[in-house]
Amino acid sequence: MLKNMGCTELATLFVLHDSDFLFYLTGSRFFETTHPNSDWDFFVANSDEVITFLQHNGFILDESPEYEDCTIVQVYRHVQDVQDVHVQLIDSDNIVLKCCAQSIIYNHNIFDGTVDKLTRRKIWSMVMSILNTHHQDK
Repeated sequence: MLKNMGCTELATLFVLHDSDFLFYLTGSRFFETTHPNSDWDFFVANSDEVITFLQHNGFILDESPEYEDCTIVQVYRHVQDVQDVHVQLIDSDNIVLKCCAQSIIYNHNIFDGTVDKLTRRKIWSMVMSILNTHHQDK
């Protein structure tokens, strides 16, 4: 038995887990800054197969995502009773960059509980820009 987790939410997470695609945890759950209403955020390499999989499993295109990340192609969301599940579709060329950005931010404990959402977005954008510029120079 799991406490404090809705059955619908759990089913959606199992669907992602049991798929043939590699979904990376991100957002507040990755950075360990959750609150009682935290949603679930993932990213995955963009492909027609991923889009078909998400749509088949009840995800809908989020027409107004709140992300300032140039690597995101689209965001799909699955509305839950408790917490939504968001999946960011990323160009496959940028998956490694996004993983590196997450590691840098996480390992330096930059997103502690005191950093507001706007500042987190600016930091994320800065780290991604630096990594992207470095990657393009190679």
